[in-house]
Amino acid sequence: MGESTLYKIIGIILALSIVITILTANIVSITATTLLKSDSSVIGSRVQAPATTDAIQAGETVLESPETLPNETAQVEGTEGTNQTTGSSGNTNTTKSSGNTNTTKKAGSTQKNNAEIVTIYNNAVNNTKKYQGTVKIKRTQGTTTTILAISPESVRGKAEELLPNDWPKEKSGTYTKGVNAEGDSITRMLPPDKQTYGSKLTVAGVKSANYTAVGSGSKVVITLIEEKGDDINFVPPHHASCMDTLSITSEDLKPFTLKKASIIYTGATITAEINSKGLITSLKINEPAKIQGNLSLSFIPLINADIEGVWRQEFVLTY
Repeated sequence: MGESTLYKIIGIILALSIVITILTANIVSITATTLLKSDSSVIGSRVQAPATTDAIQAGETVLESPETLPNETAQVEGTEGTNQTTGSSGNTNTTKSSGNTNTTKKAGSTQKNNAEIVTIYNNAVNNTKKYQGTVKIKRTQGTTTTILAISPESVRGKAEELLPNDWPKEKSGTYTKGVNAEGDSITRMLPPDKQTYGSKLTVAGVKSANYTAVGSGSKVVITLIEEKGDDINFVPPHHASCMDTLSITSEDLKPFTLKKASIIYTGATITAEINSKGLITSLKINEPAKIQGNLSLSFIPLINADIEGVWRQEFVLTY
């Protein structure tokens, strides 16, 4: 195989690698270099409607287990039918006398279970995306990618040149009644792209959630569960319910095919600050994904690759 032929194959490496590429309309896609076009007619945001959390500060509560139901770790404050005892430390223990809800609340702390935190976030981000007042939004986004393994090894250097590492890219705009002066919609500025909602996440998709009262507002940190697919067309339902995801299909790769594909969303993290009016003032999304597979033409295997990418978005909103 001559060098020119090899580089032609490398030209397809992004399809094999399924590199995460973000188009200007904050569309997350995985595509070959040959698929990157000036418009997004081939590759668009694909959203299905229904990481590690920040360091835990003192007094914060982290609740694991996506199976937690709203009444399993609910906070009880002055509820009728409860017994309260005060220990020597000054902490108040409140236990409901009936049912299966047992809650211990430290004085000065605020406890929320996963379902409550998801509801708080969903309401805030949905209200923000539908906000009819004036809001200035600064967005920073981009991708970082790393080749964990590639065969043949000789193509690594060229492949690394082709990988998108475009963090950070910045964009700002002022929106009134959902549009800016150029006519762009806030639905294209905030994720998921082109959707009127900001999140339809459910507690089933949550690995852990943390809630902290901050002044008259709050801060929530939500980490999603891992989602894995063995097909290039895989849409992770929980990730897609609240953020942009990889967007490419087998049709986009023709005449090549991706075999032995493994696409793993290892668990995105959402960090949001919410003001007293229930609107988002700061939003950070960190979405890592690992992709493995080999690119083949007919029955001829070409290149094997193991790629890790992270899609990041950060928003600052001023009302």
